[in-house]
Amino acid sequence: MAPLLFLLILLPTIEAYLERIHLFHTRGDEAVLPCNIVSSSTRCSMVTWMFNRAQKESPVIVHSVLGSIPGVSLDTNCSLLITNVSDEDAGRYFCELKNSHHQKALPVILTVFTVSWFPADGGVVIECALERPFLFSSCVDRRFRWLDKGTGAVLSGEDVSFNNTVDRCVSSLHVDRHHNTSYTCQYVDGYMQVQIQADYTPAAKGSSESSGSSGWTPLSYVMLTLRVAGLILLITITAVIIRDRGNKKPLEDDKS
Repeated sequence: MAPLLFLLILLPTIEAYLERIHLFHTRGDEAVLPCNIVSSSTRCSMVTWMFNRAQKESPVIVHSVLGSIPGVSLDTNCSLLITNVSDEDAGRYFCELKNSHHQKALPVILTVFTVSWFPADGGVVIECALERPFLFSSCVDRRFRWLDKGTGAVLSGEDVSFNNTVDRCVSSLHVDRHHNTSYTCQYVDGYMQVQIQADYTPAAKGSSESSGSSGWTPLSYVMLTLRVAGLILLITITAVIIRDRGNKKPLEDDKS
């Protein structure tokens, strides 16, 4: 009797989870979020898209007939396009049709998958993170899978760790800094089907190593400093010349 009662209590939550569209993307992707209540005769000017990152936050409008927030637009099917996915885009989206019925579509849950790294203990720690403010179940370590791209072997043991917070779960892999092996991090569902994956490739020797490196080297920073210093010097010289000319003009007027 107790298991049946528990199932009846949990059933509405399970139904709410199933009545959603789940999308997984990595940083920089273009995401297309469908609005499943539109038809071929629907005008996109009638569609409003809303977003909230956390369950207790009030939804905000990201697109309406008045316009869109930066980086967001609609396609011809009134789907929401996010041109450059970032961590902050993770959350729940839903579209509304402003007709006599004020129809609401199924929510679209966007989960952002990232891979970053940083040096630690003479090696490198690679972090595979899932930004998931609306993921139904709490993350578990078995949902993450690390692969050696060279051999295809699944990695496990003390080199793999896991951390779970309210809206983010992270799986970490510690590797030797001198290994030039590439790794793949996968997130799988309950049936072990890959939902999304991302790769880590070691930085080339001599390049700048930092998490999320933008390609800047120490030489780049030196050159930028020199350019800024040169610009400041040029502005200072120009200001002195203008000031000297202004001082000479009254003297010439006095002589006349």
